[in-house]
Amino acid sequence: MKKSVWIIGLFLTLVVGCTKTTSLKSNWNKNATVGIASNRIILPNSQTLTPAGKTTELPGMRPVTVAISPDGRLLATSGKSSQLVIFDLPVTNAPRFISLPNEADTVEKMETNNMKPDKKGQISYTGLIFSPDGKRIYLSNVNGSIKVFSVATNGAVTPSGTWKLPGKAAPERGNEVPAGLAISADGKRLYVCGSLSNKLLELDTATGKVLRSIPVGMIPFQVVIQDGIAYVSNRAGRRPVEGDAVETSGRGVDVRVTAPLFLVTPGTVSVIDLKTGDSLAEIEVGQQPGAMTFSPDMRYLIVANADSDTLSVIDTQSRKVIETPSVRWKIDDPFGASPTALTFIDSTTLAVCLGTQNTLAIFNFTPGKTTLLGMIPTAWFPSGVVYDSNRRTLHISNMKGFGSGANLILEGKKSQTHAYFGTLSHIPLPNLDDEDNLEKLTEQVLDNYRIDMVRRALLPPRPNRKAVPIPERSGEPSVFKHVIYIIRENRTYDQVLGDMPEGKGDKSLCIFGEKITPNIHKVVRDFVLLDNIYCSGILSADGHNWCLSSFANDYLERSFAGWPRAYPDGLGKNDIDVMAWSPQGFLWSAADKVGRTTRVYGEMCLGQTMFTDPGKKGSPSFTDFYNDRINGTKLCTFKTQPAHASVAPFLATNYP
Repeated sequence: MKKSVWIIGLFLTLVVGCTKTTSLKSNWNKNATVGIASNRIILPNSQTLTPAGKTTELPGMRPVTVAISPDGRLLATSGKSSQLVIFDLPVTNAPRFISLPNEADTVEKMETNNMKPDKKGQISYTGLIFSPDGKRIYLSNVNGSIKVFSVATNGAVTPSGTWKLPGKAAPERGNEVPAGLAISADGKRLYVCGSLSNKLLELDTATGKVLRSIPVGMIPFQVVIQDGIAYVSNRAGRRPVEGDAVETSGRGVDVRVTAPLFLVTPGTVSVIDLKTGDSLAEIEVGQQPGAMTFSPDMRYLIVANADSDTLSVIDTQSRKVIETPSVRWKIDDPFGASPTALTFIDSTTLAVCLGTQNTLAIFNFTPGKTTLLGMIPTAWFPSGVVYDSNRRTLHISNMKGFGSGANLILEGKKSQTHAYFGTLSHIPLPNLDDEDNLEKLTEQVLDNYRIDMVRRALLPPRPNRKAVPIPERSGEPSVFKHVIYIIRENRTYDQVLGDMPEGKGDKSLCIFGEKITPNIHKVVRDFVLLDNIYCSGILSADGHNWCLSSFANDYLERSFAGWPRAYPDGLGKNDIDVMAWSPQGFLWSAADKVGRTTRVYGEMCLGQTMFTDPGKKGSPSFTDFYNDRINGTKLCTFKTQPAHASVAPFLATNYP
């Protein structure tokens, strides 16, 4: 008999905790619990944070990117907040928080004294830039507009107004979703990635009017310009044509996928002649390309492939990829580095943020021979980076920062997973010629994400090993023949099992104790009580990804900006977005690959309830189903269909 796995989609218990600290050191302890411990932060995914340099805390925010003014005086960031955050450089004072201008206030007509702030706007996946003369800041608002700010000669920043973008960008959404921004050298044209319309928009910076809409690839993310040529990274690659396999990416938009996992195809970089608007080339790169930067001599374009753990180095003369260096410390390390942002420090030194490894990777850039030199620890999920050459300092936005648990320490009160706590890291450039120094920083990073433990688990299985519950190495025998995986959601351990004297719980937080939930209490007594197991998810959208693939990618983390394309938990028509799912596939595909049978009940599927009498209109209520069950009348029924092609062979379609 094959061993098997049953996945029952009910609810996922989300427990997240970490806290504020400084001068952090790791030294992993297997008995450690999530949160603050001995000058370090332990994350719910068992990684440790020991960020280098100075940290600026931004409670309530998820800063997605950073920008530095042309004169090096100001640093800007924003994320999951209706504010632009401005720092004076060097960072010695508290930042300034500038409200976003109202959607009704145009740049031409707005009177600053009468302005009402936009309390619903927030930065999109990315999109923050200074004008070449430093007198303006532009921000991509996820709700379909560009927010404009004025910068005075003394560094004061004030809202200037809003430029609304053309609507009806997709079949099921009216507003555009602007993303990356670039500006012409003379400052007269602003270029906006239309993530939903799949176009590059050209705006007149004197009026805010859209002059042209140039078709590019699918889900454009970033744009950079060189000598009248625009390069646009397309996260979903080429546009689908008849005969292509497709899956939805939300709002009625389909993208190309490939079997057997039915996940998104490699991305591309569109090359556009801005004089004519013609497409000169579309260059295939890695999975989900995002951030891009030119080499200092402008000859090469470096692209961060977030879901491939690679960079693509494009020769702008030949318009071909000349090398694809890995961002993993060792080439055979497992997937999960997520390059999210990059910048050059000098002509041969490239810095790359690795979101899921909480590090800044330092490369020696030699075209055709680029090599990874070492790594510098950051806070949780670095997502943007700029280099302040005047002060030889790297400024990094850490989207998840210290995690929601930091609020417990700061505010002295109980918190919850939506209490975001982003940070900025300000790291003086270490002496990269000192190999011992960079080696120590690298060792710290590797220790922080427990690479030795991961590598040991992936060693070849040893023969004649005794079966144990959880083998030390993949492929070694386990005592279990069958696994029933029940996903529970929206309740913490303490809320349900805090009354269990066998565990480390808080009885005062127990709302749904044994009298209300006798079944789960019996399950944990008959099997095992896991009182120190955590999920890295914050809500359903990323929680289901963590449960089904142990991963949340860069695209998903950036989608917290209002979920503009979909809420990708895979449980409803508008909850499907193939871009948000791991390129490694899901649990059922992994089990099938090693010969395990799997049956899925109620997860990653779309349900429909109905009366058995086809002539009866409407849908039955819970009470109808309850009475039907009690009375055995069989008047109500239901059916499910897969939300993603990969789950179809394993899904029980007669389970709600």
